[in-house]
Amino acid sequence: MIIPVGDDGRILLIRQYRYLSDTFCVEFPCGGVQTGLTPEENALKELREETGYSSRELIPAGWFTPFTGASDERCSVFIARQLFSSPLTPDATEEIELVWSSYAEIERQMQTNEITDGLSLAAWSLVKEKLVGIGKEEG
Repeated sequence: MIIPVGDDGRILLIRQYRYLSDTFCVEFPCGGVQTGLTPEENALKELREETGYSSRELIPAGWFTPFTGASDERCSVFIARQLFSSPLTPDATEEIELVWSSYAEIERQMQTNEITDGLSLAAWSLVKEKLVGIGKEEG
């Protein structure tokens, strides 16, 4: 999972349709780990596929286990800075809209259930203190 931060301090999320819940979700870019890629390489690949950006500075923020007791899956979280245009073709099933938000907007959207994706909520808990001051005064 990647938390992309623009040069202006705004944070990039994506909005996409999730057929299982029949809703459009706002979430951070994320994807399953492809065999043969490190978590860092996979994070950059997902960032490019889902947002059209890559990053010159990828900072590990931590990890969590999203389905403890049901899966051995581990979600690595990265902060991506120094973004630049570097698109990859997205998966054919994905229709993604980019959503730039301030720190304060994200906090509000999580508190009002506008952002409900569990992985995004968990990732935000790992990064929010690392982002203190970025866009907090805005929004």
